[in-house]
Amino acid sequence: MMEKKNVNKLLVLKAFYLGRALSDHEDKNWAIDVINKAIEQLGEQPAHQSKVRLLFYLLLKAEINRQSDNVFEIREYAKEVATDLGGEIFHDFMLIENATQTLKRAYGLEKGFIADQGVKNNIEFKVVGFGYKKHIEYYDIACKAVGIDPNKLSDKDFNFLHKVTLTKMLESHCIKGIS
Repeated sequence: MMEKKNVNKLLVLKAFYLGRALSDHEDKNWAIDVINKAIEQLGEQPAHQSKVRLLFYLLLKAEINRQSDNVFEIREYAKEVATDLGGEIFHDFMLIENATQTLKRAYGLEKGFIADQGVKNNIEFKVVGFGYKKHIEYYDIACKAVGIDPNKLSDKDFNFLHKVTLTKMLESHCIKGIS
């Protein structure tokens, strides 16, 4: 059984992966509507498990809205919930955010304009080795940021991160009004 600390890291990774997928999806507006319903319903429930789920949906909403002006407000609410829960869930989320965010750079002959390229592609590669023994290693920036080796995930954890849909999560969390 995976320890609680790693379960929380998987939750943060799921919010990142699902948020990235939904940020440019044709159903983005529907997703934000149902996430708002989940946040509203879970925010009224005092149970610890409900607060963890609330934090998940706040992080998911923050990732979807990452390039918008209201992301700071969403993150602030998530940070409050995370502080009440204890642990490092919000900290881990911000590690992923920082690892996958490009920096503003000056471009042009005279460094005439500044551009932010947005969110990095989560998968990067590097050439490893010397001489004829070179090979390319691919790695997952988000997993690396929180100290998870994606090659050591169980099938169950891999499926949770990459196969479980927003609809399935909402249904398993008994969120009403998602159809």
